[in-house]
Amino acid sequence: MLYIRLETNADIPNEQKIPLSSSLIHALAKVTGKGENELSVNLADNQRMRMASSDEHVVHVEIKGIEYPKDQARPLAEAIGSVVNEHLAIDEDRIYIAIISSRNSMWRVSGAERKRETPERQ
Repeated sequence: MLYIRLETNADIPNEQKIPLSSSLIHALAKVTGKGENELSVNLADNQRMRMASSDEHVVHVEIKGIEYPKDQARPLAEAIGSVVNEHLAIDEDRIYIAIISSRNSMWRVSGAERKRETPERQ
């Protein structure tokens, strides 16, 4: 299960939350090749956040639960950044994206434990 958490100090109007979540899921599925039913989104708006000593709008996105090669991270970050900019009109230099790769993970979906082990890469 891939998990996207978007935190921002901006207010996201209720009518924009579902379209934003859907766009994030669609962008992540398109770039990674994962099915949209394997993705989960958490939006946290109105957070107390600062970046570079400024209270201007900022977004922090974490993508977890993915084994993703470093050399392919740029297209993923660009896709997510584009969605955030389109929906929230926040400048790219105020969008921080962390792709947290996991080689071995355990998680639970629909009451069943799942374990994914990926061999170490050289």
